[in-house]
Amino acid sequence: RGRVERRLGVHHRAHQVGVVSGIDLGQAARLDDLLEVSVYVGRIGRSSMTLNFEVRRKGEEGLVASAHFVLAAVRRDTFETVPVPEELRARLAPYIDEHTK
Repeated sequence: RGRVERRLGVHHRAHQVGVVSGIDLGQAARLDDLLEVSVYVGRIGRSSMTLNFEVRRKGEEGLVASAHFVLAAVRRDTFETVPVPEELRARLAPYIDEHTK
């Protein structure tokens, strides 16, 4: 199980693999900048979910970078896609960004 599943207390047989990722760079971060990273669930589909990331300098509003990472739920033995487990879906629901629902 992954770190997120362990922290959420989720126990399922599906495995998540990264299938797509992307990053948009905004302002340049400088050496010794203290950065804050916010992570939220952008979308949960039938067999995949999107995690969104926003990076800012501590105490500032402007984005240094934003990124997304799409994870697919797959069987551990065959890597065939499977539905996102209901337990994981329920545990992640509080973290879904209201603007992307």
